[in-house]
Amino acid sequence: MKHVSRKAIVAGLVVGIAGLGVAVATAGTAKKSAGIQACGLMPDTKTSVRWEQFDKPYLEKAFKAAGVSARVVNAQGDPQKQKTQADQCIADGAKVLIIAPIDSGSAAAIEKAAAAKGVKSIDYDRQVEGGSAVLYASFNGHTVGVLQGKARTVYNANTVIRPGAIGTSGWQHEHTLMLSEAARADLVPELEIDEWDVKAGHAASAGPVDPLQLYFIMARGIPEIEARRLIVFGFLSSLLESIPLESVRERIAELFHEKVEV
Repeated sequence: MKHVSRKAIVAGLVVGIAGLGVAVATAGTAKKSAGIQACGLMPDTKTSVRWEQFDKPYLEKAFKAAGVSARVVNAQGDPQKQKTQADQCIADGAKVLIIAPIDSGSAAAIEKAAAAKGVKSIDYDRQVEGGSAVLYASFNGHTVGVLQGKARTVYNANTVIRPGAIGTSGWQHEHTLMLSEAARADLVPELEIDEWDVKAGHAASAGPVDPLQLYFIMARGIPEIEARRLIVFGFLSSLLESIPLESVRERIAELFHEKVEV
């Protein structure tokens, strides 16, 4: 399955906002209306740096490219602050709220209050149970791991699609490479689907370096240790390529060469 980057998903999400009744300003517009058209509500900065370092700038860039006047704010883990931010966005003219909820209870209340005022909501990354969002935007889960020595990993992911989440698409991919017979990987992907018109699935695998791959690389005059290293690094490359910051990619590559014993 082709990997879709967060940038592409965000861009598609913002373009889709126009279909929810938000008038997009064009070059021929004589005068833009005051206030904003959409609002992104991010949850915090403690659980992950992604909300400020990735999601916010991606959303702002996509809003600008689509000609949608918008604001992206962060509640810093405070449900009441997120509600206040939503109320302010609506007061400033927002017709669509993109919500990455802190918890389902408070987010559902925000969505219901917004709907009462004719404002549509989009669940972003995390589905709001009991909410009234018209769309749910999520990302595919892609995990890779390399185990050596007596390392052990447990992967237990659960994709939940609630009733009414029509058109939802969610996929899990977990693949682990075992460099030692003493290593162990327990992979338990789960799906909990309560709606018909959806697309979802999971794939999981765990095993040693493929001897055929090793053979073909060594047949080209590459020593076994270097051949194994190339296979392992290639296994990790799909994950590395999805990291937007070059400095982070380089640091992870350095750690790989320092830590992984092939």
